[in-house]
Amino acid sequence: MKSLLSTICFCLSINTVFAQEAINVEVTTTEDKLIVTYDLEGEESTIYDVQLSFMQEDSSLVTPKTLLGDYGDVLPGTGKAIIWKIYEDLDGLSGAIDPIITVRDKAAEKAKSSDDDKDVADTPTPPAPKILDMITKNTFKTKEKKVFVAGYVLATGNTSVLSNRNLNFYNKKRSWEVGPYFRFNFNKSFHVQPEIIYHRQSYRRIINGDESSTNNHHYLRGQVILGVGSGLGMFLNGGVYYGYLLGGNERYISQNEDTKLSFNNFEEMNGEELPYLKEDIGYILGASLNFGQGSYVMGVRYMSSFESFINSAYYTGSENEGLELLNRGWMFFIQSSF
Repeated sequence: MKSLLSTICFCLSINTVFAQEAINVEVTTTEDKLIVTYDLEGEESTIYDVQLSFMQEDSSLVTPKTLLGDYGDVLPGTGKAIIWKIYEDLDGLSGAIDPIITVRDKAAEKAKSSDDDKDVADTPTPPAPKILDMITKNTFKTKEKKVFVAGYVLATGNTSVLSNRNLNFYNKKRSWEVGPYFRFNFNKSFHVQPEIIYHRQSYRRIINGDESSTNNHHYLRGQVILGVGSGLGMFLNGGVYYGYLLGGNERYISQNEDTKLSFNNFEEMNGEELPYLKEDIGYILGASLNFGQGSYVMGVRYMSSFESFINSAYYTGSENEGLELLNRGWMFFIQSSF
């Protein structure tokens, strides 16, 4: 009789273990997360141990460490989700991988183990077959980490100059810039982005109520931007630039005159051809919202020269002797990969 009861208990234990099951398993990915959703079937009010791992194409097993959601002790129900922050555990994944959901009824296994210990003292029984964990697979392609991204930057905004004289003499003007960028993602929170930019620096000088001049300076700039991530695709940006003056023009407006003069036609003074230096060096600060690891970005930047771009030798002995001007401006920019 005891042997028959043991057999019945053993069968019930088998059925109980197999009753637990993860179904409707689906996998989705974001820029830096992998999300596994599932429904857990089992005995009501029974807590099951749910674990997640992944099998790679080379049959190696990946066990996530940085998980959120419905794993560990889980009650049966629908709409369960496990979130894996991939880049906190790994540099990236590539190729097809299979998610493996393991479900165990710890209470049933413990009770079965206790019954087996009691039975073995009275009547030896054959070893129970190993009960396999429930494994659900759904093959999909993970996104490979983008180490290098290239594209173009387009920006527009207002630029002006900072003068060592009366600030009211100078007003801001609309400006823009465009050029390619090359981004290197060292990890999800840090990147370096060299850029080659055409930049138009514009400003307006108020001479008096009836007279003004508008300057447009055309620069070819090389700049390097560093990005430090603060979560959810937000980055703080900073960098330096080197600009070479390609040319420009000055438009003078008064009651009786409206003339436009190219930099190539400036009158020589003190043996100098231009009142402006050919080189301009400065810094850039800003913030950006990043998508696709730099494939699409939008943000704002503030830029300013380190030193004056005025050629002081040109103005020696004139009323503008000692004048200093710093380029500065705000730009809203977008960038997109090729």
